[in-house]
Amino acid sequence: MASSDDTHSTLAELFAGRYTVHEALPWNGLAIIYRAKALRGDIALAVLPLDCDGDTENGPAFHEAVRAVRAVEHPAFLSIDDAGVQLGVPFIAYEWSDAEPLSVLLERETRLPPRRALRIAQKLLEALIPLHAQGLHHGDLTPHNVLIDDATESVRVVGLGIAPLLRRVRPDVTGPTGRGSGKGAVRYLAPEVIGGARVGPAADLFSVAQLVHRMVTGDPPGAGDRSYAEVPGLREVLEKATSRSIEARHEDAEALRRDLALEVVTERPLDAPVSTPPPSLWDLTSGSKPAARPRPPPARWPWVVGALVLLAAAALAFVLVQRPEEEPLHEADVEELPPLEEDQALEEEALEDETLEDETLEDGEALEDDEALEDDEALEDDEALEDVPTNSPLAGDLPPLLAETMEKIAAGHEFEQPEFRELFGWIRNNRGDVRGHLVLARAYMSRGWYTAAFERYEVALRNYEEARTDRVLQDLLEIIREGDDMLFAVWPNVRRYWGREALPVVDDAIASAAEGRGRSDLERLRTRIDALP
Repeated sequence: MASSDDTHSTLAELFAGRYTVHEALPWNGLAIIYRAKALRGDIALAVLPLDCDGDTENGPAFHEAVRAVRAVEHPAFLSIDDAGVQLGVPFIAYEWSDAEPLSVLLERETRLPPRRALRIAQKLLEALIPLHAQGLHHGDLTPHNVLIDDATESVRVVGLGIAPLLRRVRPDVTGPTGRGSGKGAVRYLAPEVIGGARVGPAADLFSVAQLVHRMVTGDPPGAGDRSYAEVPGLREVLEKATSRSIEARHEDAEALRRDLALEVVTERPLDAPVSTPPPSLWDLTSGSKPAARPRPPPARWPWVVGALVLLAAAALAFVLVQRPEEEPLHEADVEELPPLEEDQALEEEALEDETLEDETLEDGEALEDDEALEDDEALEDDEALEDVPTNSPLAGDLPPLLAETMEKIAAGHEFEQPEFRELFGWIRNNRGDVRGHLVLARAYMSRGWYTAAFERYEVALRNYEEARTDRVLQDLLEIIREGDDMLFAVWPNVRRYWGREALPVVDDAIASAAEGRGRSDLERLRTRIDALP
């Protein structure tokens, strides 16, 4: 991984003559953010780990995202002073702010008085209302991206537009599951973000609720609720906002904002009885409760490649291994997990300072000397395989573990980590068999983990010619239809492995797709294929 000095030197040279690059900022977004000096004064310079020279689709996507962000008018979001592409590297120059990240504030104070924590959440939700009304979302609200100004008690947000863009054009840029920024960021992200499903405003509400938990209890999400007693009703509000089901969460940011107008007692001991009803939060702060707001209707400059590598490495360094229970398990994790016979919990302390390595199987990579699993006779009358076309590697008899997994998929089974460990073990011990990768991808899709499923299919396509079947193509089209902006990731594979031969399958998928964004993405894919020679 590149050191901070190396990264600073690279950026200083990259922007020489335009900006003077100073120290790295603790904002820790999905981009690399440094304090810099422009002619007009200080700025926050965010550099995105994208190559806009080598991939011609990245540049238009970047400029489209910047245009959308610039249309958002709310003082809570840092405005964009400048944006562009410098020698193939996209950057955003934000206005400067002296506010400090919530992560730094919490490191110093551990937890905040509930009244102050809810006031911060209220201001954050007020900023999200117009953002969501424009069909946008932040997608990476963590303590590293929310800035607090102690002097004015204002809330500022950095990184608007970056997370949706990076997940759209580089689903691997933040790790195999598209995680967020900063240490422990995965704790603040909604299940659909982690799994690669479609992401929208509901994911931001999930993140705000997790931020409230962290501020009020002093513990990361998923741990600690001792301080809920200070805020009657808070537990119910947060449980609703962090539901795994999007439909079960609050309708919008305004609804969550109203629910967080809770009664607060900040000075009494946690175990002391309440002799009188506590005053309203708004009585304690502003004197009156605000009226409900209506919803607004590849030869390049020699070191550029090195810069991109450094940027990508630095971005990946922000990823935390700690994963919630519903997060996809990846092949690189297998050796870090407890043995199958010991169903022990992962030690959180040991995971805090590790980073996830995105291991993929490459031709010629040596297998570990694991003892091969015994091949029992294939299951007969496997109903789960009836819909598998004859040109698929999954047609016919399967080894017992794979056949059992396919049966579970057909039955709607929700896979857990031990089952994924077994699949990884089978793949490691059956190196030349593509079927393990395909079954694992299907298991991921059954959980709605579309980014993880796509990455597994990409491994299979790159290493096994027999994976290039209509059935795999159909699954890739489903990933485009159901996943979050997966067209940019899937399209190069469709072009490379099927080309114009994909048209009949794509036409069938379009004909059966419901109206909406997913069908529109399939139609865009067809237009691209139709333009191929």
